[in-house]
Parts: sequence; structure tokens; C-alpha cells
Amino acid sequence: MQAGPVVDLGCAYAPQCFLFRDHAAYVGVDLMTEVRFRARNTVHFIMPIADFVTEHLEDFDEAATFAICSYVPPWHGDNMLIARTSFRNVLTYYP
Repeated sequence: MQAGPVVDLGCAYAPQCFLFRDHAAYVGVDLMTEVRFRARNTVHFIMPIADFVTEHLEDFDEAATFAICSYVPPWHGDNMLIARTSFRNVLTYYP
């Protein structure tokens, strides 16, 4: 059985996409428009996290999706709060 999609909020260059290459999808969200790493299941969105949640959250199965939000600056809102309140399965890490 294939693992569900991983949504990486604030993915930066997205090298972690290779860790999730066997998942249904790796979705990287970040404002950065520079080159990013890409596995065969990778989709990138260039937008603020809040906008991604507003525009695309309903595209994901709440029970099957896992979100990550680690050390993302609060330039466009409280990204950790957005991640924690928008996704059921979520890891937020801020040192």
C-alpha cells in the first residue's frame, strides 16, 4: 500500500523530496522561485503557505495527508499555526 501525500510547507530547495519518493505525492510549497530538487512524484507551488491552504487544502484527503512545517519565517502570517490548524497529521519544528 502506497503512503499518502506529503505536503512540505516552506520546502526551500526541497532535497527532502527524495525521502518521500515512494509516497503518493511530495508537494513542496515555498515563496522561493529558484531551482528546487524534484523526484518523480514532486509538485511545487510558488506561493505563501496561507494562500496554498486557502486555495488547495480541499484537494487533499485529511486522513491520508501528512504535512511538514519546519523553521519557516513568519513573513506571511503564523505559518506554524496555519499548518497545525489546517492539517490533522502534521509535524511542526521550530528550534
